[in-house]
Amino acid sequence: MLASSTLASSPDEYGYRYWCSFCSKSFAKGKRFNAHHGVLNGNGPKYGLFCTVKIFRCKRGSERLCDVEIQKSQKAQELCRSFHIENNMKKIQFVCVVKAHMDEIHTPFFPCSSSWNRPLFRDEWVLLVDFLKNYQWFVGSDGSSPKLSRTRQTLNAFVHYTFHCTSGSLVVCGLQGSVIEGCYVLTTPTIHSVNESYGDTDKGIAGIEEVFRHHRCNSICQDFIIPATAARDYGFDRADAEDSCEELTSEGASEECLLGFDSSRESLLSSRRPVSAAPPAYMDIFNN
Repeated sequence: MLASSTLASSPDEYGYRYWCSFCSKSFAKGKRFNAHHGVLNGNGPKYGLFCTVKIFRCKRGSERLCDVEIQKSQKAQELCRSFHIENNMKKIQFVCVVKAHMDEIHTPFFPCSSSWNRPLFRDEWVLLVDFLKNYQWFVGSDGSSPKLSRTRQTLNAFVHYTFHCTSGSLVVCGLQGSVIEGCYVLTTPTIHSVNESYGDTDKGIAGIEEVFRHHRCNSICQDFIIPATAARDYGFDRADAEDSCEELTSEGASEECLLGFDSSRESLLSSRRPVSAAPPAYMDIFNN
């Protein structure tokens, strides 16, 4: 299958830029994005690594739309570092997100007859993120969790911490990604803020209140501040907080499934394949 490609991306967290060749067929679809397998090319340490190309599903991807996604990721990572320091734990990290302008398009991406799909244009911007295996949802954009388990208390505490740390100005939720070697490796989250400054998914104060309708405090977060409406309107009760928080397990995770780059954890890099200036067909790569 022929590959499409981008121009050089914006700098990643280490200042490197990459261009990406990617498969024309999506491997996953969401409400806002179609996801495509890709391979990074360039002079940085991620050269040859698999990535995910995220293409806006319902509208043409603009640089502004990409900037909002990058802003959310950077804000979440900033709060994550603070959470690590204040709570003496390093169990969460967010992958780096960069933007790139399209260069070449091979074959129509989407049949126009499908309400889920649309054509891709050369004037569009797309997002490049590290590829994650065993992808799953942990906390929804409304703060809900699919059967809260003790191994996910850290994530639920982090959601509450983002509200506490910012003095109630925002909350980070919509946490999704993979568990890799005892660490939650997460992609771009949802952020609800008082100023509604984090894109179309930012539901403002209503979104914050909805998160706390579903949130349940545990031993990590029971001393954090809560919205004034939480106790007044729907009986938010810290008495439900768990007495302890078990250690995170990484059952089923392996070194191969990591895809967030951390220079101090070289062994966690995803499988690297030698690629030329024009990488091989991507369906073949992922089926080998």
